[in-house]
Amino acid sequence: QQFNVCFVGSKHLFEHPDINDISYIPARDHQGNLGWNVNVGGLLSSSRCEFAAPLDAWVPLEGSWEVGASILSVFRDWGYRYNPRTKSRLAFLLDDMGAAAFREEVGRRYSELTGTRLQGAGSSLVPSRWERREVLGVHKQKDGRNWLGVHVPVGRIYPDELLALIELSEEFGEGEMRMTVEGNLIIPHVEDSKVSDAVKALEQTLPSFSLYPQPLLAGTVACTGSQFCGQSKINTKGHARRMAEELDRELSLPRPVRIHWTGCPNTCGQVQLGDIGLLGTVGRDSSGQAVEAVDVYLGGGVGQEGSLGRLYKQSVCVEEELKVELRAILMEKFGATRRQQ
Repeated sequence: QQFNVCFVGSKHLFEHPDINDISYIPARDHQGNLGWNVNVGGLLSSSRCEFAAPLDAWVPLEGSWEVGASILSVFRDWGYRYNPRTKSRLAFLLDDMGAAAFREEVGRRYSELTGTRLQGAGSSLVPSRWERREVLGVHKQKDGRNWLGVHVPVGRIYPDELLALIELSEEFGEGEMRMTVEGNLIIPHVEDSKVSDAVKALEQTLPSFSLYPQPLLAGTVACTGSQFCGQSKINTKGHARRMAEELDRELSLPRPVRIHWTGCPNTCGQVQLGDIGLLGTVGRDSSGQAVEAVDVYLGGGVGQEGSLGRLYKQSVCVEEELKVELRAILMEKFGATRRQQ
């Protein structure tokens, strides 16, 4: 079954450690040695949503494997691996054992593997408050070169588009590309002398893949949707892109807003983490016909001030009601104003 492991690499928490079964957070022990604090039990699922909690454990950089193996072996021996499937995540075992007993058993197994005691949590290198930097656009690297953060609308890319991006990365960078959690792409290692030509080439070759997209489109995340997933109730990617583009033309926003779409309760699109979350379902339109609809969630967030969104409104019909509903939410709760026509 699903089991998610996350290593945090920066202060910005782009990796979403809160929703992983195991997450490793950079920290120093009381002697100043670099290593990891360990959090456990995060998940988003159809049956439960929970942020990870501290295990009260620090391990050296090279000790991540041993503590991970200790956690996994406890889950293997005592967790709900198969029956029932809805509880086959670490959070449910933590409920059963209790945090203290779970930590004690993990510590015992860690000591058997390493011959050392599992230390208590160290001093985290991730600050409790931090403003996330923007990934999209042109940005300086530490070595003086640049990366291009390329927006991929709703995370969908076709083979010919990917091949074109590969050619761009080879011509202007070092043939390397990186993916973000939101489904966007980064082309690193672009020299100053090549930035202007790289930007022009991207605009000419892939005009919809912008470095500086409109705010709602930039903040839209969508799961695969009904076009390719049999569990999805709605065409998430198609609706998400259309709604974002239309509302971007109509509204001006004072700050970024993340809108997450998912087609079913499995929440692959992580609706609970969006400022606005839209979970696909089936509803009735004004004529009584069964149509695509969404349940609306509000209040989610990522990063240091992460939170889980809560259900705001159920069964909003996509075609008849959703755009009006989103416009009202954006204006009333996020300070959006109508653009001058």
